[in-house]
Amino acid sequence: MYLVFMTHHLNDLEAPVGGPWCTDFSAEVTLPSVRPEEVIHVLSRAQSWPDWNPALTSIEVLDPRVLATTGSRYPIVVRGVFRGSLTYLESTPSKLVIDLDIPGLHERGTWSVDANEVGVNVVHTVQQRGPLTKAIGRHEAQRVPWKRLWRLERLFEPSTATFR
Repeated sequence: MYLVFMTHHLNDLEAPVGGPWCTDFSAEVTLPSVRPEEVIHVLSRAQSWPDWNPALTSIEVLDPRVLATTGSRYPIVVRGVFRGSLTYLESTPSKLVIDLDIPGLHERGTWSVDANEVGVNVVHTVQQRGPLTKAIGRHEAQRVPWKRLWRLERLFEPSTATFR
């Protein structure tokens, strides 16, 4: 049984550049028997994102042996149509922040990773702005963090995560 906890706020969080965020949604998962550094490692392997995030059709990584760090930027293709970039804004042992930019959409994704008594707690927040937020719609936008965490969880231990 999955327990899902999602929060949302519309048009009330100021973005650092480009005006207010249109959407701001979060989801949380506990991954048993996983260490925080394992989650950050997976998120830092930019070339693996299309494996667990089907919206990313491709990502261009020059050297797949090198993990992404703060400032790393990669050309991407989203849904086979939109060309843009994925930029790592912050990469620490407990937090990863990325910007995903395609024409019509700017997304800020944040993963906060903390050890707990059973494994690791991961909170994923997605903030979006731009004309495509209207096309994506609120219903789908609120599902994005949950779907990403669910796919990420499948990489570690299928069917053992607890969602809040």
